[in-house]
Amino acid sequence: MNSLRLSVFALAALVLPNLCHADTTYFLFTGHTDAQTQIDINHSSVWYNPLGGQESPTITNAEFLVTSFDATFDWNLGGAHLTIKDGSHSSLGVTLSLYECTVLCDQPGLPSYTLADSVFVADSSFTQQFSVVDFDFTTPFHIVNGNSYYATVTSTEVDTQNKAYFIKGANNLTITDITQTETLLGSDPVVTPEPGTWVLMASGLGLALASRLRRRQRIESNSCAQ
Repeated sequence: MNSLRLSVFALAALVLPNLCHADTTYFLFTGHTDAQTQIDINHSSVWYNPLGGQESPTITNAEFLVTSFDATFDWNLGGAHLTIKDGSHSSLGVTLSLYECTVLCDQPGLPSYTLADSVFVADSSFTQQFSVVDFDFTTPFHIVNGNSYYATVTSTEVDTQNKAYFIKGANNLTITDITQTETLLGSDPVVTPEPGTWVLMASGLGLALASRLRRRQRIESNSCAQ
């Protein structure tokens, strides 16, 4: 019985830290698939919340719904890792901005958003091939339960093909930790255990089962002896 308890305690001590997400910092990720959208003085990519939307939607923005921007629990946003390329004559860079609403967020047309955080990435970080570019806030921004948010990717670059920037997969945004193993959903983070964690869990369950079988055999042997 003691060996069973020790196995369970050891398993919990090693596995639970891997499943803990209380202090995790999450990032916005776009992929390498799906349509590309343009970013320049007339075009932006916007990820908005379903409750309060955004302040100034326009027909030239590429707008995408993100349920987690209507926060139902606290979490930390560290920025974004976006798949972007520049034009052959781009020079002015790209800005990621996060806006926050703290009052009247559930009243369409009434929410008042303020700039919560932003990060500018110079043109030297981009190439003419789609690649992941990091937009990391100086410190992670604390998303507060009950508030609403939207994020934009903008540029003051001229609206021409050789100067504009292009983002890939903006319509397929995911919010995950930096290793992309813990995904943020609308209600709570979901952890995808590392392969080593699965092995550890299987080993622990195997030890517990073996201990239980040995105990049953001892009991049956004692009963037969009597």
